[in-house]
Amino acid sequence: EHDVSTGEVCFWVCWFCNNQSRLQHSENDLDRVFRARLQQIGVAVAMLDRWKGALYLKRSWCLYEQFVAHELDIDVTVILPEEQIVALRETLAKGKAGVEAIEQAVGNIDCLQAEAYYDSDRDQVLCAIRAGPGVTRVNEVLRERMVDCFWKAVTDRHASVEMRVAAMGAEIALLREDREAERAEREAERARHEASERALVERVSDLERALEALMKRVSNLECRAG
Repeated sequence: EHDVSTGEVCFWVCWFCNNQSRLQHSENDLDRVFRARLQQIGVAVAMLDRWKGALYLKRSWCLYEQFVAHELDIDVTVILPEEQIVALRETLAKGKAGVEAIEQAVGNIDCLQAEAYYDSDRDQVLCAIRAGPGVTRVNEVLRERMVDCFWKAVTDRHASVEMRVAAMGAEIALLREDREAERAEREAERARHEASERALVERVSDLERALEALMKRVSNLECRAG
């Protein structure tokens, strides 16, 4: 995808390269080192075990790393086992129902509920989040990014033809459903307008009858007075 020979590619894995136990004694070192490396490299890869209920999305540092990548405008690629990509493709092929299933899965992402090996790590992450954009904003960003990453995972140029056709089919199904929804809304609006017009006509008729009855009553009273 990046036109780079695989023999020239290196991975910097924070939990291999950092002695996290030692960095524990220096506040913010983990975050500082991670940001510096991420900016130097310019891209990131997130490896998930599954698309639904992924362990990666339940870990404090993983979620925070995703948010930092967003802040630094770093491109993130999500990789999944082949069977999970197939499952994700099949889910997308269901159209709107499939997209809703994915949105529900990522909707469970919550940095407040995420865990860490050290409680101090979790506290440090939450402290940084609260001091910055806040929990709500971070959760929103994480959910949006994961939806985008899942979509890219099944539509990149290395995906099989069947995967890309299924993904395109899901997109077409969504467009059709959107058009159907728009048409249904237009018809409902027209029906509401027609109902409103009928109600207005009926109201005018009621007022005319009431006025006619009132005029007769006035006429009768004038006759009696005369």
